[in-house]
Amino acid sequence: MSTESLIIEDHRHIDAPPSMVYRESLPDCPSTFGTPVPLNDRTSLESLYKDRKNGAPWLTDFLRFGVKYVEDLTLSNQGRTLLGHGSPTRIPTSWGFVFVVTPFNFTAIGGNLRATPALVGDVVVWKPSPAATYSIHRIFTAFLLSFAALNFTGSTFIFKKLWKDIAANMDKYKGYPRVVGETGGKNFHVMHKSAEIRNAVIQSIRGQKRSVLSRLYVSSSVWTGGFEDQLLSEISKIKVGSPLECGNFLGPVIGRPAFDKIMSYIQKAKDAGAEILTGGTGDGSKGYFVQPTVILTKDPRMVTMVEEIFGPILTAYVFDDEDYEKTLELIDTTTEYGLTGAIFTSERKALITATNALRNAAGNVYYNEKCTGAVAGQQPFGDARASGTNDKAGNDTDVIADVFRDVPFLCPASLWIAAFVESGISSVFRYEYGPVFPDLQLFPNAGAWRSTELQEVFGTYNASTATQNEVTLSKTFQTAIANFIKNPNEPPAPNWPKYVPGNLTQTLARLAYVENVETDNFVQVVTSDSQDTPCKLWDALLD
Repeated sequence: MSTESLIIEDHRHIDAPPSMVYRESLPDCPSTFGTPVPLNDRTSLESLYKDRKNGAPWLTDFLRFGVKYVEDLTLSNQGRTLLGHGSPTRIPTSWGFVFVVTPFNFTAIGGNLRATPALVGDVVVWKPSPAATYSIHRIFTAFLLSFAALNFTGSTFIFKKLWKDIAANMDKYKGYPRVVGETGGKNFHVMHKSAEIRNAVIQSIRGQKRSVLSRLYVSSSVWTGGFEDQLLSEISKIKVGSPLECGNFLGPVIGRPAFDKIMSYIQKAKDAGAEILTGGTGDGSKGYFVQPTVILTKDPRMVTMVEEIFGPILTAYVFDDEDYEKTLELIDTTTEYGLTGAIFTSERKALITATNALRNAAGNVYYNEKCTGAVAGQQPFGDARASGTNDKAGNDTDVIADVFRDVPFLCPASLWIAAFVESGISSVFRYEYGPVFPDLQLFPNAGAWRSTELQEVFGTYNASTATQNEVTLSKTFQTAIANFIKNPNEPPAPNWPKYVPGNLTQTLARLAYVENVETDNFVQVVTSDSQDTPCKLWDALLD
């Protein structure tokens, strides 16, 4: 290609891989602990220590992300400029206050749910769980005005009641309240016959949290092939006792009501004829301790497979290897909840089959990984069905994904293009590629990933699966490239101008957006600042 002419491409829809979020390194267990820990706390001393050490960085992450989201919303709502007319959008604070209800078992959320609305100017009324960590009370304060929104994390029963109470008072509000809620879960692991047994066992050992494993579906060959023995062996190593003793891994549950509820479900399982493989006992004489319990049932709709328990209780159901797809349907229809789940298999076909069958069974689904562990800035988190309102915190404006897109791809391309123009190269054309075709997706919702358009340029798409728009676009794109090669000084396609950096002229070509694949509508032009704005931050940091 001539040094006097260039076509430069960009991709806006790049999904970032999971990235590590910094956490302070911790000793395995502290030898002393300065703050008294009540025996009705939910966790061991080791876990509590790590929660204190990790809770602050995690809360800090949440607060930083909140600021970044607001910044992104502000930048993305400035409106398009057309024929010299701008349409900026102002994002106001709420007409009233944000009412926040938080749980006892998530310190970082205990700070984030009320702090983020306050950061943008909303008045926040906060109702924490009586058993929540007191330190958060001392950090944040709240006051009362007229009603505007509800943020909630807690039980399904309470959330439904709050929603009904809000609806009953609609005539009193100045606007329609925005209700956001995370409630219960009945989370699953499903083990295909091809699952790697050791990994599946280790990932299935968890404790008391709304997103951890509660119901387990295991292929018979996996169960008898070592899974059962290894699972029970690992659980037998868990030490239960006072959180003041460092060697204990599992502490007491939060209080007497939780203890009584958990023990009642163990009794219900016995009454239904299920087999207690390990555990099944508790001690409420001093603190409220429940032994990790595994229940084996032949009834996949037994009560402990359906209802939330919120304790160290796992119910397992073993299915015939050939009934994998029937079991997926069973998982999808057994409970009202849809929080998290995980699929364990080493066969791609089995993974795709389960992904499609369980698409609505959980807000977050993991592959060959425990069904809990979404980290702020790594994975968007939300819940489906009765588990919540599925507000995916951290998806489109996910900070880590933005950084992964901006730093190695978008911003260097922007700098190179500007340098080419400034150096006097006479014909520089820049484009942003947008179309998404089902047969070119690496995984669901992958978007227009980097180099995805090469199959259109070279005509190497799969002719048996390509849509008509895909075929047409390939011909249109090939014509544009051929036109550029023949005469780099002329537009490669109608309405495709030479590129000029900045926000004064519309010279960045957006190709084939909104199914525009014909030659005469292939190109829509926008200013470069419509996508280069994040680079101003990196320019300042890297200068």
